Amino acid sequence: MSREPKTDPEISLLDNARALAANGHSSEARSMFRNVLQKTSPTDPAQSSMRVSALAGLIELAARNGQPQRTGESVSFLRDEIDFLSQRTLPESTIDSIAAQLNTVCESLGGLRRWKEIKQISRMVVRLAADERPESLAHRIRGLNNLGSALLAEARYDDAVHIWQCAIKDYSHKVGPLTLSPLATIHNNLGELRRLQYRLPSAVEHHAEAVRLRSECFPEGNVLVRQSLFNYAQVLAESKLFPAAVGPLQQLLDSLPSLDEADTPELLRATLLKCRVQLDTGKWESAESLVDQLVRVISRSQNAVPRFELEAHLLRLETALLLQKQNVIRSETDRIAELLQTHKASDTALEGRFQYLLAGMSTEASEEPVESREAHAQHALRIFRTRLPRNHAQTADGVFQLAQVFVVTQRGQRATQTANSAMAIYEQSFGETSIPMLHALIRVARVVLARNQFRNTRPLLKLGLRLKREHSENVSPLVTFEIYDLLARMYAGLQKPKPAAYFARAAWQTAVNELEFPPALETPLADRALELSRQAHHQTAALPVANRRIELLTASHHAGHPCVAEATEDLARLAEQAGDYDRAAETLSKVLPVRCHELGEDSDEALELIEYAAELNRRAGRSEQAEELDQQAQQITQKASHVLSDLL
Repeated sequence: MSREPKTDPEISLLDNARALAANGHSSEARSMFRNVLQKTSPTDPAQSSMRVSALAGLIELAARNGQPQRTGESVSFLRDEIDFLSQRTLPESTIDSIAAQLNTVCESLGGLRRWKEIKQISRMVVRLAADERPESLAHRIRGLNNLGSALLAEARYDDAVHIWQCAIKDYSHKVGPLTLSPLATIHNNLGELRRLQYRLPSAVEHHAEAVRLRSECFPEGNVLVRQSLFNYAQVLAESKLFPAAVGPLQQLLDSLPSLDEADTPELLRATLLKCRVQLDTGKWESAESLVDQLVRVISRSQNAVPRFELEAHLLRLETALLLQKQNVIRSETDRIAELLQTHKASDTALEGRFQYLLAGMSTEASEEPVESREAHAQHALRIFRTRLPRNHAQTADGVFQLAQVFVVTQRGQRATQTANSAMAIYEQSFGETSIPMLHALIRVARVVLARNQFRNTRPLLKLGLRLKREHSENVSPLVTFEIYDLLARMYAGLQKPKPAAYFARAAWQTAVNELEFPPALETPLADRALELSRQAHHQTAALPVANRRIELLTASHHAGHPCVAEATEDLARLAEQAGDYDRAAETLSKVLPVRCHELGEDSDEALELIEYAAELNRRAGRSEQAEELDQQAQQITQKASHVLSDLL
């Protein structure tokens, strides 16, 4: 005859025992758990759930008090109980209750690092919940996840992977509402393990599946959905798939408050990743604004861990190096060195990143001699090789940085060999036709091009272009810009002005339309594109570049500045060479007074410019303006004649 739970004295004892255990009264709680075992029959299926609950309480109590002998004894009693129950026909509700309790105690023991007991109990779950009901499947998957986690904690990585992969293979085709969440947890854990092992293609697949499964069983904004979105965006960013990382990262940030409203660790971590993605996609000005805000928030936050503060300042230093802001570079260099000492982060991967950035500083940005850059690069490499997986991209980037130092210090052959060894790491980690190989090819091409080996650069960039076309959707605009920029420099070195001009304009166009470069970085690109276009006689194609150059100079100075007037004159001459006389005449008329004043009102150069403007107006059919300019030129000539007569 069944009993009502509310009046069952054994259940009351269990509740009291749990309350005592939670309040630290271990001895009284242990006595009550044992009392439950004495008052219940091991052969009565109706009481089996209470017995398991009591044994679970004894196990957790002994583990919490650091009593391994008592823990082992309680686990042995529990194993005997489960073995006995496995041979009997139990009600489905009883199986579900026992399996849930066993999984819960496994997760509690995980916080106490009792891996041996977790392995034993999770195997009991798998034996007990052996039928094919959705509830049993969910318990089994959860138990296998706990078993894999325990193996992982014991550094048995291959065994953990095997358990999780078998669970995914066996239960993915049996997915239902109850199994979605535990299966998603296995995908999430396996994805993180693969990420830490730097097997990123596999990690991307598992995190993508975890996002899909958790989005199906939890509402948007749920903490587990947010966890999977961050993990997915992070592994995509580490795989150099930056455009793909933008979507899940933005979805995560949309479900969190803004930095002005909160400073939770989850928000700070996601914002740091957003800064990283913005830097690697060429959104440098947005990254600068965001990282400045992040540094301010972290400086006054009570939730920020030291790692966040260091990462924020490292990002700020990297941004300043890209934007060539010398004052920020100097202040951040001193600040990071101080933080590394304060937080005792020496010889960590964070210091490795700092040394890597120091090794990449230009002569203008660093007061140290060029030779010291090699010491920084070697120091960074030592840390990366100690702290990171052997095939990690950061290690390869450190090798590339060392190769760049060899170029600067005139050790070209060694630089090329070093760069090739770094590219081999990328190939081993990602495959020779992957998107990350684009980054490696660009770094090698920079080294080879710096040695003026233009023909050797060509096959590298040709392969880069092919990979870019194959993976066009996931290639960052910054990568596209770098390929075009290197191609322009290569063809210019090969004395081929037409392709050089084409790629120089393509690089400039990419920078204008898809990147966020400040005027100080964009202006040299426009100047080079204009110069190469003139050499290639591509006047019509150069007109938009000349227009943009005027806008940049106007933003840096003002509309009436002499350099703006000179750039406008260049635009007029380009329009004339392109056969657009009307535009040339109109453009030159806007700055003619300023240019004449700069050249000297009565100088030969001013006279020549006025005569040129008159000729443009005649060709454009503007006879009145041409006559006025002819008269102005005649006045200057007459005045010059009078002056000469007076002198004679």
